Amino acid sequence: MDTHIQYVEVEQHGIQLHDIDYLKTIDLKTIYVTPANQFPTGVEMSVERRQQLNALAQQTGTYILKDDYDAFLMGQQQKPALLGLNHQHTIYLGSLSKYLLPSLKLSYLILPNALIEPFKHYRNYMEGSAPSQYMQSILAQFMQKGDYADYLADMQALYLGRYQSFIILFDQYLSEYCKIGEQRSCMQMACYFKKNIPIKFEQVLVDGVALQQISLTALSQFYTDKAKYGFVLGFFSLKSY
Repeated sequence: MDTHIQYVEVEQHGIQLHDIDYLKTIDLKTIYVTPANQFPTGVEMSVERRQQLNALAQQTGTYILKDDYDAFLMGQQQKPALLGLNHQHTIYLGSLSKYLLPSLKLSYLILPNALIEPFKHYRNYMEGSAPSQYMQSILAQFMQKGDYADYLADMQALYLGRYQSFIILFDQYLSEYCKIGEQRSCMQMACYFKKNIPIKFEQVLVDGVALQQISLTALSQFYTDKAKYGFVLGFFSLKSY
């Protein structure tokens, strides 16, 4: 299958859709988005941008592939879901391995009606075995009893405390050199160099801490154009203050 992938910039409201007229003229098949939390910037797609994306999908027949890979972990105020705005053009993708155990290897899709039968057909040709039916049954009971919702609420409280600890430590040790963009609290934070920090310092520091067996993620590697420099820092292993 001949597939062409084109990257689209992200701004403060989410995926850029400035040139909608151009997008209507090309053979656009799928738009992949992470509206709850764009990695690594942490930008959450605005309601207006969700509505624009929904309108574009309806006008062009394009499918929106929505990946909420950590949307339930931080307990943010919910915006209208793309799936609710346009079920017939939205494919909802998620993984329970992220929320529970990586060893589950259990993901899910919510498909438009038109894609259910084609997916069932092609699923038979995909590599890899299906997740254990036994584990699926146990997880279904876990959800039906309300235990999964309680578990998520506990995790949201735990991770919120760790996020707050990260902010305290960032202000104490890094705020002189880096700044955090306007983003929702999520599993990681993009930290941008302030103007007085040379951009070459990013790779120098990555290489330097590697000598101490410390892994540091450079922010610039996630840009195809107009790169910004700094680091992507996680905080889920921090202890809450």
